[in-house]
Amino acid sequence: MKVVTSHQNLDFDGLAAMLAYNKLNPDTKMVLPPKLNQNVRAFYSLYKDTFSFVERINFDLHKVNTLTMVDTSDEKRIGKLSSILPQVEQLIIYDHHEYKNLSQNPTIEINHEVGATSTILVEELMNKEIELSPLEATVIAMGIYEDTGNLTFSHVTARDVRAVAQLLEWGADVDIIRDYVTIILTQAQRGLLDELISNTKYLNINDYEIGLSITEREEYFSGAAALVHKLMEIEDVDLFFIIVKMDKKVFVIGRSRREEINVSRILSPFSGKGHDQAASATIKHGDLQHIETELIESLKLHLPVLLTAKAIMSAPVKTISSSTTIQEADHLLHKYGHSGLPVVQDKQNDIDDEAGKIVGVISRRDIEKAKHHGFGHSPVKGYMSQKVISISPDTSIKEIQHLMVSNDIGRLPVIDSNANLIGIVTRTNLLKIQHGQLTEEQERTNLYLKELDEFSEDITELMARRLPSKILGVLYLIGQKADKEGFKVYGVGGFIRDLLLGKDNLDIDLVIEQDAISFAKLVSKHLNGDLKTFSQFQTARLTLRSGTRIDFATARIEYYAFPAASPEVEESTIKQDLYRRDFTINTLAVELNCNSFGKLLDFFGGTKDLKKGVIRVLYNLSFVEDPTRIFRAIRFESRFNFNIEEQTLIFIKNSLETGVLDKLPGERLYEELRNIVDEDEAVNTFRRMDELGIFTKIFPNLNVSQDKLVKLQNIYDILNWYERENKQKQEKFVSKEAMVFSCLLQDQPLPIISSILERLKVPQKIRDVIITTVKETESLSSKLEYTEKNSELVQNLEEIPLETILFVLADKENQKIKNKIYYYLEELIGAGVSITGEDLKTLGIKPGPVYKTALEEVRKARLDGLVTTPEEELEYVLDFFEQKGEDMHG
Repeated sequence: MKVVTSHQNLDFDGLAAMLAYNKLNPDTKMVLPPKLNQNVRAFYSLYKDTFSFVERINFDLHKVNTLTMVDTSDEKRIGKLSSILPQVEQLIIYDHHEYKNLSQNPTIEINHEVGATSTILVEELMNKEIELSPLEATVIAMGIYEDTGNLTFSHVTARDVRAVAQLLEWGADVDIIRDYVTIILTQAQRGLLDELISNTKYLNINDYEIGLSITEREEYFSGAAALVHKLMEIEDVDLFFIIVKMDKKVFVIGRSRREEINVSRILSPFSGKGHDQAASATIKHGDLQHIETELIESLKLHLPVLLTAKAIMSAPVKTISSSTTIQEADHLLHKYGHSGLPVVQDKQNDIDDEAGKIVGVISRRDIEKAKHHGFGHSPVKGYMSQKVISISPDTSIKEIQHLMVSNDIGRLPVIDSNANLIGIVTRTNLLKIQHGQLTEEQERTNLYLKELDEFSEDITELMARRLPSKILGVLYLIGQKADKEGFKVYGVGGFIRDLLLGKDNLDIDLVIEQDAISFAKLVSKHLNGDLKTFSQFQTARLTLRSGTRIDFATARIEYYAFPAASPEVEESTIKQDLYRRDFTINTLAVELNCNSFGKLLDFFGGTKDLKKGVIRVLYNLSFVEDPTRIFRAIRFESRFNFNIEEQTLIFIKNSLETGVLDKLPGERLYEELRNIVDEDEAVNTFRRMDELGIFTKIFPNLNVSQDKLVKLQNIYDILNWYERENKQKQEKFVSKEAMVFSCLLQDQPLPIISSILERLKVPQKIRDVIITTVKETESLSSKLEYTEKNSELVQNLEEIPLETILFVLADKENQKIKNKIYYYLEELIGAGVSITGEDLKTLGIKPGPVYKTALEEVRKARLDGLVTTPEEELEYVLDFFEQKGEDMHG
C-alpha cells in the first residue's frame, strides 16, 4: 500500500502537494494529519466529497510499504504514521524547507529552494503532460499563493510564478483563492504593521473616511504593499494610504474599497502607477511632510463630492392617511407600482397641527400579511411600522446608503426643519446616481445587480419596479393560491435572470413542488386564459388574454438513458430541479408564497456569474446529456455579450469531438438553429459556431467564410429595413430562416442542400423557398440588370418568393439591380388597375378568358405610365382589341 501525508496544522501547501502527488501517483492514499489550519478546514469541509482524502486511519498500517511526506521532512509532524517508518520499503520526501528530522534516510528526497512544495510537483505534472481540472488547479494554486504571500515574499522564485501561470491556464479560480488564502506576514512586516497602526490618523474629505499613516525605516525591505491590505481589513475607512521612507526613497501606497474613487489618479502628482482601487508611487529623496501635504491636496482635488438627499429625492411624495384601509392601500401600491408608502396623520380638527405629519411606513409585505389574515378592511395604522427612520435634505448619499443597508429598508422620508415631509429617497434614486455615467442599457443591468449585491436577498422591491403591475398582481395571486392550497411555488429560469439583468421577459416560468398541473387548474379558475396541460411532462401552460404565457412545471429530476436522448422525469425538490438546468445563470429562483415572496434562491452561484458575465454549466456531462445546450451557450454568449467560462468551453470542445451532434434528431437541431436565427446577435452567434467548428460537425464541407458572415449581416439589415417600411402595410410574412439558410447553403450543390434540409426536417414550404432562392439568385440578377420597363420588372419578380427577392437585394453589390428591387418593393409590388370585369362588361365584352388578358395588358400599360386614369384604362382596352383585330363581343 502507498500513502502520502503532510504535517500537522496542515496549510494549503501541504494539502496541495498531497493532491498533486496523487495526480502523479493515482494508486496512493492521501491521508490527512489530525489537525488542519482554520482556513484549510473551512475549505475542506465544503469540498470534502469532491476529493478522496482519508481523514482517519482505518486501514492496517503494516500494509504500508511506501510512505511519501510532502511539505515536511520532520517525522514528528506526521502523527501515527511516524510509527511505520522503520518498516516501509520506500520513504519519499518532497519539501522546500531546510529543516530535517528523520530517523532514517529517505529513498528519494526532492528538496528545492522554491516558494512552495507545490511548485515542485506542478513542474512534474507539466513534464508528464498531466492536466488538472479547474478545482484541482485552484487547490494547488492556493498552496503556492499562501506560502509565497501571493507571490510577494522574498523567497519567491520564477519557478513559482511559472507554476501559478500554468495553474491559471488549467482554470484555477482566483475568486476562490482570494476567499481562503490569507496573507502571512513576516516578522519585519508585523513590526512595521504595528507601527503603522499606531501612527494612523483619520481624515474626512468630501464625506469620505480616509486612513493615513506615515513612518520611516533606515533599511529597505519588500512587502510594504501587503500591509495596506491588512490595514484596510483592520480599519473601517473608504481609503487607506501609507507613506513609508526606506533608505533614500519614499513609497506612497494607496487602496480603496469604493468603486467611484480612482487611487491611481490621486497619486498622479507623484507619477503613481496602478489602477482605480490600488496604486503606488516611488519618490526619490522625498520629504515626508511635503508629500503628506501634496497627497491631501490631491485627495481634495480628485475625491468626488457626494450628493445630498435634496439632489436625488423624489417629490412630491405619494402618501396615505392612517385611516386608509389595507385594501385601499393595496390598490394604490399596485396602481403606482410602489413597494411601500409613507403614512401621515389624519386631520382631527381644523386646528390640528399634527395633521399631515408622517407617523409610519407600510410595506407591501405588511399589507400582504394583513390581507392573508383577513384584515383587508382594517386601517393601516394597525399594521404599519411606526419606527420611521427619516433623513434631512442635507444627508449625504453615503449616510443614506448606510441607513438603508444597516436597517434593511428601501425608502427614507426626507423631513425639513419644520417636520414637513418634502420628499423620499429610495434605493432606485441612490443606485441611479451611482451608475449615472453608464449607458441606459448598462445602467439598468448594473442597477439591479448592484442592488441585489448590496442590500439583501429579497428582490420584492425590484420586482415591484421592474414588472408591470398586472404581472406583479398575477404573481401575488399565485402566491396566495399556493398558500391556501398547500403548494410551494417559485419563479425560475430566464424570467428571473432577465429581471435581474433589467431586460424585458414577461413569459413567466413557475416550478411547483408537487403537482404542477393540479395547481395550474386551480389558478386558471381565477385568471382568464387558455390552459393546456401536458401530463407526460408534468407541465401546463396558461396563456392570458394579454398574451402573457405562464408555464407551470412540477419540480423534477431528469434522467437521460443515453446521450442526446429525451429525458425521463421524476418529482423532486426545487434545488434538484434547478440543478438539471443548462447554465448557472438560469438556476436562479424566487419564492412566490406570501410569507417569503420575493426571496431569491441561488444555490449554484448564478448571481455571481451574472455579475462576472460568464456562461457556466453545472456539471461536466451536461453537453453529452443534452447537446442542444451547446447552441444555447453560444446564443446566450452573444445575446448578453457574456463569455463562455473556460472549463465550460473545454466541455463543449470535448463533446463536439465525441460526435454528440450526430446523435441529435434533426427536428431538435433545426429548432436550435431557428432560435439562433431569431436572435438580434445571430451573426455573432454564427461566427462563434464557425470558430468552434460546429458547422462542419453538422454539415461536412460547409464553409462559413468572412464574406458569408458579411452577407448574413446584410440579410438582417435588409430584413430590418423591410420590417420598418412595411409595419403598417401588413405585408405577407417573410421567413427569416429561409433567407439565412439560403446564405449558408448557397455554395453547396443542390443534392447536398436537399439532403441537409431533409436531415433537419425543414418544413416543405420553407424548403421550397430555400431551393428556389439558391437556384434563381444568379439568373434573376441577370434578368434584372437588363430590365427597363416597370411591367417587365413586375413580371420578373411577382412570381418569385419575397424571400428570394430580398436575398438578391442583400447578396448583390450591383447598385443598379438594388435600385430596381427597392423601386419594386416600395412602388410597384401589388400594383393593380382601376377598372374591373364589370367595366369590361359595360363595354359589351363577352365574359371569358379574354377578361384576364385585357386586364393584364391594362396593368402593364399602367405600370409603364401609358395610362393613369380609369377612363384611359377603358380606352386602352378598346385600342387593344382593335389592334388585335379581335371581336370583343365574341
